[in-house]
Amino acid sequence: MAKKRNKSISLADLGVAAIGSWIPSTTSSTIADSMISRSALLCSCGYAGPNSSEPVVSPEKNYAALLKSSAQLQKLGTPSDHVSGAPFVLIPDENIEAAKLEFKDFIYARFHGDYPSMGKIIGVVNAVWARVGPRIFVHNIGQGMYLLRVTNPNTREVLLSKTCWNIDGLPMFVAPWSPDYSPDEPPLTSAIVPVELRNVPYLLFNQQSLSRIATATRKPESLAPETERKVNFEVAKLFVKVDRTAPLPHMIITGFSNGREVQIEVSYPWLPIYQM
Repeated sequence: MAKKRNKSISLADLGVAAIGSWIPSTTSSTIADSMISRSALLCSCGYAGPNSSEPVVSPEKNYAALLKSSAQLQKLGTPSDHVSGAPFVLIPDENIEAAKLEFKDFIYARFHGDYPSMGKIIGVVNAVWARVGPRIFVHNIGQGMYLLRVTNPNTREVLLSKTCWNIDGLPMFVAPWSPDYSPDEPPLTSAIVPVELRNVPYLLFNQQSLSRIATATRKPESLAPETERKVNFEVAKLFVKVDRTAPLPHMIITGFSNGREVQIEVSYPWLPIYQM
């Protein structure tokens, strides 16, 4: 019986070779050729041998050539002296206008009141919307306020298809980035919020009847998925755009042509903070 030969596997066998690497063959002539080729390659990278007549290229120039133009900096303007003694740099308007173009991939995300941890937000948005495709980067820009960098146009369109998403049980409101946005904006006077209706007759679990009932709370927006699928008849969940400057009902009476009336309980799992 033939003995098995122990065969060592090299990086070359796996098709892996570093830039400037040299893979020898079994013949001396090929070894010589490879050594010459390797020497020439090293020289071209700026590491010429002592007897080489080729000019040595500065490594600094090679490294600079690898940098992207968007990452290169240059000396701009002349700082002046501030009254505090620190250098003062005036940012011209054209710099701000140019920066606006670089934020087209960003989406605003905001939690009012409680908000999840940064790690939870990063984990959820990437697990839900970036399972395939580029990763979504989350930047904290204030208390409960974030910028999401979504480079995939389809993913960005899906994220913006609704104004509110549930992240770890808390509503996250999203909007396309706008240069007019200010983190110091006043408290919301209106917002789309989740609403829960209890004691709703099961025959009213359809779009028309729930729209009529929700109109009593202000402007109906959409049904929650579980209510649309009629999963649970104990509570009807929907989203309504409410006006925080007006009182919100916690009870609605529905009536029928036969004179019957039903009292429906209304609750709001979350409402934006509003101060007069």
